[in-house]
Amino acid sequence: ATEGRIRKRQFYRVNTLRKWDSGMNVSMAISYLERYKYAKREAEDLEERISNLRSKYGSAAAIRYSDMPKAHNNSDLSDFMAQLEEYESKLFIKYEKLLGIEVDIYMTLDRLQDQDEAFVLRAYYIDGLQWDQIALKVPCAERTVYDIRLRGLKSLAKILQSDAEKQQL
Repeated sequence: ATEGRIRKRQFYRVNTLRKWDSGMNVSMAISYLERYKYAKREAEDLEERISNLRSKYGSAAAIRYSDMPKAHNNSDLSDFMAQLEEYESKLFIKYEKLLGIEVDIYMTLDRLQDQDEAFVLRAYYIDGLQWDQIALKVPCAERTVYDIRLRGLKSLAKILQSDAEKQQL
């Protein structure tokens, strides 16, 4: 019985989305929102890499010195630290770009006039909540949450379309 309900829900979501998608380019809005999870995942990965680099090689004290001669090792510590600093700066530039994507999505969602639409889109795409969890927070039926999401995607598509047209001018 539960499997049947899940299939009906999926069928309802897909077919309803297709109807809305035909006129308002809802798939563009979905792609725009899904950029958030990829940007967040990549930003977290960069934070971890930067943290690891700093903890391993952040200072000259982190490198172990030995009196023992090293065969064919003529590298200079200052060259290594300069390379490390250059790599960190490249990571920071990429990290700032990813944060810009996140902030852009937050600001665009704040432009939605209907607060329920903004809440549902934020809860689903940014917070990663499931439909039943969102329905408890709104509070409304799960099917109503789907409808709110679709209305929100339609509104978001209009905003994105308007922004694209302004950029072309």
